[in-house]
Amino acid sequence: MAWAYRQWGTIEDPIHKSHVNAITGDYGCLKSFRYAKDLVAGGGSRDSETECNGKMVSGTATHEAIARALAQPDVRVKLLAGHGQVTPEHCRKVYDEEYERAVSGREVHWHGKDDAEENAAESRALMISGVLNDLHNHARGIVYVEAGFIVKIGDYWCSGHTDLVYHDQGGQLALADWKTGATKPAAIELDHGWESGIYSAALHSGIWIEREYVTMPAGTPNRYMREREALEAELIRVAKVWEEGNGELPVHASRPGEFPADIRYVHLADYPPYKRAGKKVVKRPEECAYYNLPSETEVKFKAGERRGPAWYRVRRSESDIPRLEHLLRNVVGTVRMGRFFESVGEKCERCHFKSDCLTTGYEVRGAERAGLEGALKGVDVQDDGLGEVA
Repeated sequence: MAWAYRQWGTIEDPIHKSHVNAITGDYGCLKSFRYAKDLVAGGGSRDSETECNGKMVSGTATHEAIARALAQPDVRVKLLAGHGQVTPEHCRKVYDEEYERAVSGREVHWHGKDDAEENAAESRALMISGVLNDLHNHARGIVYVEAGFIVKIGDYWCSGHTDLVYHDQGGQLALADWKTGATKPAAIELDHGWESGIYSAALHSGIWIEREYVTMPAGTPNRYMREREALEAELIRVAKVWEEGNGELPVHASRPGEFPADIRYVHLADYPPYKRAGKKVVKRPEECAYYNLPSETEVKFKAGERRGPAWYRVRRSESDIPRLEHLLRNVVGTVRMGRFFESVGEKCERCHFKSDCLTTGYEVRGAERAGLEGALKGVDVQDDGLGEVA
């Protein structure tokens, strides 16, 4: 069954941040995106039951360990008050539990620099304890933890979930996104990226449901993905009722109705301390402030020191929403035209669909095709694929 691409961006098939990144990002490819959507439309899944990517499951486990701490009222109160310290040892134990749940018995593959499971676990434990112990310096109260949303931006519906919505030290609504990667995006990417744009627009005019509303049975394969699918289904149902115009939401749904006053990209890799002394050049405003410097300069650091401020500001405002709508219109328009061309590059090596993709274009065509179709006329051929030839 082929994906109904002309319905992408409707309430039945909302846009995800991962979708637009899969199309427009550094490793984006329209054709790969189409293959993935066709697979899901046909009842398949890109999530293998036998193997998984180590970096991805490690990231999931890190997010879940942070969420577990923030979901406990007594722990949350202590963290926000800055009372007591969460130890890396305890965080490692929770991380290991969440890692095993994310792996679910599958074979784990690590690639390149990440080809060291034990080293990753040690680093993630330091990230988790670091951000939890630092939380009181940024947040006064918690609004949502890993909640789901759906929002209409112009003519297009988008959905997703966020890591943390909170009230900052001044009591204003704020948004934070945990990132476990080794490198930070350029400031222009942070300020104009899809993620902060869609998330902030969702706080401004979207519908939200907390993740606790959906519970998956123990042992559910890829529980995290199934949970998000169930949450999105409920968000779509609620949004349809809302669109019909009764103006009421069920008790488990809410609408913040406010553009965030502060948006933060939280670079968790800033928390694990340096193992050796050295020097570096600091450029970003947050880094200069962290080191009490007026402007860009070189600094020396010692072994055992934290690597940086971690919380980097994303500069967006309510006036940026029309531009986000404009960008969505361009991407959705391309998809709905059905022109899914490939972007060949190094990324193809890890693409799930490279075998099918890199062999297209050799189909029978022209007079030879017409002759073959004539010869096959009246013959019961199962899935001959001729109807898919362009």
